[in-house]
Amino acid sequence: MINLHRTLFGTMANLTVTTGYSCNNRCLFCAQGDLRSQQQDVPPDEVCRNLHTSVRPGDTVVLSGGEISLRPEVGEWITTARALGATEVWLQTNGRMAAYSQWLKRLMDNGLTGLQVPVLGADEVCHDYLTQCEGSWAQTMAGLRRATRLGMPVVVRTVLTRSNFRHLVEIAVLLAQHGVKQWHLSGLKLVGSAYKSATNLAPRITLLAPFVNRAADRFHQVQGRVLLDGLPLCGGARWPEWVMTRPNLHVGPVVSEQGPAQRVYGADCTACRLRSVCPGLDRTYAELYGFTEIVARP
Repeated sequence: MINLHRTLFGTMANLTVTTGYSCNNRCLFCAQGDLRSQQQDVPPDEVCRNLHTSVRPGDTVVLSGGEISLRPEVGEWITTARALGATEVWLQTNGRMAAYSQWLKRLMDNGLTGLQVPVLGADEVCHDYLTQCEGSWAQTMAGLRRATRLGMPVVVRTVLTRSNFRHLVEIAVLLAQHGVKQWHLSGLKLVGSAYKSATNLAPRITLLAPFVNRAADRFHQVQGRVLLDGLPLCGGARWPEWVMTRPNLHVGPVVSEQGPAQRVYGADCTACRLRSVCPGLDRTYAELYGFTEIVARP
C-alpha cells in the first residue's frame, strides 16, 4: 500500500510518498495508530514503480513513513526521484538517524535536499512523553544540529497538544538558536491514537491561541517563517497570513487509522470571508466542544 498526494510545502508544490508504517517512536497522537502492527511496509520495488509513475519534472518530493529513515532503500529512492526530474527531495522524519553524520552525508550525496523534523517540546520531558520513547528528544536535536551544520534546510513541525502549547515560546527560542527558519504549527488531527485519547491530548483553541501568537512573534523576530495547519483561522488575528493551504489532489489511500478525519464548519462559518481557505474544526473536536469558539469574520 502506498499513499501519494500532491499538496503545498510552504509555497512549493510537492508530491508526498508514504511508504509504510514502521517507526521507532510511539507518538501518543500518531494518525497511523495501530496500523504498524496490522500492515506491512510497502515493498521497495513497489515504491520505485510508484515513483516512476508519479514523479514529474520540477516536483518537490517528500518521502515519509512511518519512519522513513528505517528503510535501507531510502538512498535509492532519493536517487530515483532526482533522476526522474524532481527538483528537490525531502524526508519527513523524526530526525533521530540524522544524528549519525555518515548516514546524513550519504543521503546528501544521493540528492537529499532537506528534512522535515518534529520538535514536540522545549526539553526531553515533554518531547519524550509525547513520543513515548526515552532519549528521542536528544537524538532528534542532535540530528537537527547535524543537518544545520552541514547546511541542510530543516523545517520543524510541532503538533499542538495540551502538554506542549504553554511552552511554544520556549520552543521558538530553541529553534532559533539552532538556525531553523521555517516552523510548522499543526493542529491535532484526532484520528488513530489521538482519536482514542482526544480529551487528554487536544487543547482548547481559545486557550491555545495566545501562546501560538506569542511564539510566532518571537520566531518572526529572528526572520523565521511560521506556517499554520489544522486550526480555524478565526482563532487569531494574523492566522490567515500563516495558513498552509492544501489542494485536494490525492492518489492512493489516506494513511491513518480509524476515527473521523473530516473537517467540519459551524453555521456561522457560511458568512465568514475566510471560509474558502479555512480548515475548519476537526470533527471529533467539534463533537466534544461544539462551535462556541468560532467567530465568523464578515
